[in-house]
Amino acid sequence: MSLHSRITNKTTDGFNNVFKSIGSQKDVTTNTTYSRNPYISLDYNKCNGLYTNSLAGKAVDIPVEDAFRGGRELICEDTDTIEDYNDYLDDICIDEKLMNAMKWSKIFGSAVLVIVSEDDEMDQPLIVDNIKKGDVKRIIALDRWQMYSTDINRNPLDDSFLEPYYYYATRTSTAIHHTRVIKLDGLTTTLYDKEVLNGWGLSIYERLYKDIMNAQMSPDLLINLLVQSNLDVFHLENFNDTLTNNDDLITKRLQYAQMGKSVFNGLMLDKEDNYTNIAKNFSGLDSIHDIFINLVCGSAEIPKTRFMGEQSAGLGNEGAGDMKIYYDRIEAKERNQLRKVYNYLDPILTKSRYGDVLDFDFTFGSLFQMTDAQKSEIRNKDAQTNQIYMTNGVITPLEAKESLIKDDLYSTITSESVSEESDLLREINSIEEPFNESNK
Repeated sequence: MSLHSRITNKTTDGFNNVFKSIGSQKDVTTNTTYSRNPYISLDYNKCNGLYTNSLAGKAVDIPVEDAFRGGRELICEDTDTIEDYNDYLDDICIDEKLMNAMKWSKIFGSAVLVIVSEDDEMDQPLIVDNIKKGDVKRIIALDRWQMYSTDINRNPLDDSFLEPYYYYATRTSTAIHHTRVIKLDGLTTTLYDKEVLNGWGLSIYERLYKDIMNAQMSPDLLINLLVQSNLDVFHLENFNDTLTNNDDLITKRLQYAQMGKSVFNGLMLDKEDNYTNIAKNFSGLDSIHDIFINLVCGSAEIPKTRFMGEQSAGLGNEGAGDMKIYYDRIEAKERNQLRKVYNYLDPILTKSRYGDVLDFDFTFGSLFQMTDAQKSEIRNKDAQTNQIYMTNGVITPLEAKESLIKDDLYSTITSESVSEESDLLREINSIEEPFNESNK
């Protein structure tokens, strides 16, 4: 035997402790493996039922609804056209349908927006340059169980790898080309999962299911524990003999004893019988449920202050740091998904609406919503600043008014009212100038 082989035989890979079972067959850390459960995403009834649960429903609704907070502001020089386009989007309820599709993608793993056109050639590619005015009839939102995909692209070198070429709506025979479908996925998943799911995504309940079930059961378990915390012990004379000779008699004796025991009535027993009440004292039960809620919030990536609608513990702690991280996640995930959808939809919809693609940009409203106290403090500081500027002749009162146009508190100050006031002042000044010249 060589020196190398002898050294190899004497070498171990880990730390062993016989007394504590570390590194042995009984060591739970070295003999524990992880195996995934069957795909929840393939169980329509389970996913649909989970959404009706309050905790599971919040995990879906809160991030999506927050992504739409503040709305979308279109930026274009042609304000009249932008206003008309916004009205058009409201008429076809595009935000409502997009919100539903995003929620369904989280619940079921995927959802789609189908662009229904007038050309009756749904199986042909949708090319923006070929769209005529009025071609787009409507946008339809469907979850993945209302659609099935065919002709999956299996080429790993292609941009649309594991994406279908065609879709079919259930109970129809019309093929829909993939360019007419916007697919939204729930969880970011592996290529293996996409292969198994035939191109569809994973439900967020794949990660949340166990934590939600534990959090949902914990109050019931704690209630049962509290109910059973008082244990009644009856010491009955000749209990064993009575039990063996007459089961009904012992049962009736216990029933009468329980019926006679209440808050207002005393307990009546035989003189030879004794009664003992064993009360168990529990403390910290509320923290047990909080632990399960925290696990749900962590899995859903939603701060507890937002998820449960409660104030963070601690003096002056409003959970601002947690909310900042949460809003950054919304920007990176949900709003990034929104941008991709709008960037694909806007050229199609504007071409159908106006016969030409409308060139504009857009931004989302801020996710941070100030409290009334914070808004009041900012208005007070702005008013003081404007007063200083007007006193020193930096700005005019009319220019100060212009800064209040977008403030909802001053509903009577609008761009039209400021423009009318500006025209009136200009007209007054034009009259006063000749008058002053004549006095000279």
